[in-house]
Amino acid sequence: MAAQRLGAILSNVTGTSKQILRVNESETGFEFVSSPELPEYTVTNDTTDRVLDADNTTADEIADVLATLIKDMATIYNGGVNAFQWSTSEQVYPFEKADDGSTLYAKRYDMGALPNTGTKDVALGIGNPAGPKIHRLYIKAMAPDGTYTTLNYASPGYANFAIAFQVVGQYIRLITAADYSGWTDTKLYLIYKH
Repeated sequence: MAAQRLGAILSNVTGTSKQILRVNESETGFEFVSSPELPEYTVTNDTTDRVLDADNTTADEIADVLATLIKDMATIYNGGVNAFQWSTSEQVYPFEKADDGSTLYAKRYDMGALPNTGTKDVALGIGNPAGPKIHRLYIKAMAPDGTYTTLNYASPGYANFAIAFQVVGQYIRLITAADYSGWTDTKLYLIYKH
């Protein structure tokens, strides 16, 4: 349950590679910050050794194990513990599990401009999303002034919003009641399970 609440809180927080998540200084939310730089260690004359016999060892063996540990940790650190970033490729959503305990996946769809007084269907490509497959989704559209607005969900047959969306089979349908074609950058953020 806590993981689900954390996932909801972090849905609008993004970071870049090698950043870490922390509570912000005012303790009102979260932020990603850059990791401190790892000092460089120079190891010479070592042999990779990941076995340490604590009852029968030599200084050379301890030095080799320590050198191997330093190199392993540097490799892990330099590879980065990547912060979650929305992507157009499917990835595991790390902040929560589905209600049944199964893995959730996340994907961003770049949907382009909103339609001019009408509808626009965007294929999800994850099979039929109706029913329990979709865990959560939201759509943001950029207005001509550069600000983003989160779109409202409209149940089928009901569209009492100037801009809204519906889930229709394997598509997300964008709906506009006026000309919103100047809203050129629309993104769908989808969390789902297989």
